[in-house]
Amino acid sequence: MALARELTKLHEEVWRGALTHALAHVVQAGPRGEYVVVVEGADEPAVADDPTIHAALVTALQDGATRKDAIATVTTDLAVPKRRVFDIAMTLPR
Repeated sequence: MALARELTKLHEEVWRGALTHALAHVVQAGPRGEYVVVVEGADEPAVADDPTIHAALVTALQDGATRKDAIATVTTDLAVPKRRVFDIAMTLPR
């Protein structure tokens, strides 16, 4: 885990260690400033493949969305580039 204190300031401090030692560190250093506690880093998000994008577009269109709205929704929901979603949407029949 990591404890970060006073980020982006003159007295910035980052401590790394076991969770069991974190309290001892804060007691020893004194609870000055604001802390950020990082217990575990985030996993890399899954990248949507073309079949997943295609299926999401088809679902949005079947739900009554316009092609433009379906592209916007899928782009946001799957966090993929709009151009990629647009290209796949253009392969769908009207």
